[in-house]
Amino acid sequence: MNKDFFYRLFYSKEGWFFIKLLIGVRWLLESGNLLHATTIIEPIGLCKILPCGILSNSIVSSIVLVVSFVSIVIYIFYEKYTILSIVTLLVLSLFMISFHESTGVFIRASLFSMIWVGQLAAYIFHKNNIEDLKKFRHQYVIQLICATYFLAALTKLSDAGWTWPQQGSDYFAISSLKGYLYDYFDTGNTTLLNEGYNLAYLLLEYKQLVYWLMLGALLLEFTSPLAVLDKRLTFFYGIMFLLLHIGIKYTMNITIGGTYYSMLAFMLNPLGLLYFSFKYLKETYLKKEAISSI
Repeated sequence: MNKDFFYRLFYSKEGWFFIKLLIGVRWLLESGNLLHATTIIEPIGLCKILPCGILSNSIVSSIVLVVSFVSIVIYIFYEKYTILSIVTLLVLSLFMISFHESTGVFIRASLFSMIWVGQLAAYIFHKNNIEDLKKFRHQYVIQLICATYFLAALTKLSDAGWTWPQQGSDYFAISSLKGYLYDYFDTGNTTLLNEGYNLAYLLLEYKQLVYWLMLGALLLEFTSPLAVLDKRLTFFYGIMFLLLHIGIKYTMNITIGGTYYSMLAFMLNPLGLLYFSFKYLKETYLKKEAISSI
């Protein structure tokens, strides 16, 4: 794949549309989950200064969902009102995530808010230069996503240094089992319990492999700022992070939604990838047909 392909994938009108479509639909699904909470236990974020408890009212939450839906539709289809839609989505995101996490459930969805921040900055600073806007509305978000992974690496290093992979491989089986135990106690499904124990035994059996995988994950996060240098590197790191999240889901039964879906949309753009791949195959086929008809 050449550089022009990645330019179209991330910067073109069609590529940007598919990025917005994926992150927009995911945000709507996330919105419904965020408003399931009912009782604030310990106010955090905006809930320290605003009456977030109002979101537990069914009428208010319904209005918020409608506003969120309308804002996403405008964000995806009406470029003229993009700034208005992004500002609305940013405010809703900050408010809703603060509300949900004030119930005591840490869902790691905060990166959704930063997605809107990155795009808003681009539309404010580069609104008079369309070519710069095409670049930076994507680039600013990529920088924020990579900063998230890099900070995750720094946290691991500050806690355990470069011995983190070794310590992790020693206790990873317990962490893995914990995720399955949560689901077992939530559902009472004994199949999940058996799967958790079987996986824990497997991880104990292959501790050396776990060590190398955890070292690779740490290096991947630590070097993630390189992904901002070139769109081919962005795509490469996107593939690596996708494998990382698949591993986390398989071994710990955890999906870090805010980070995972943001990364998927902006670093891989799978819908755009399918679209441009199909378009390329179609163009190749038509060229062959034209040559064969001569």
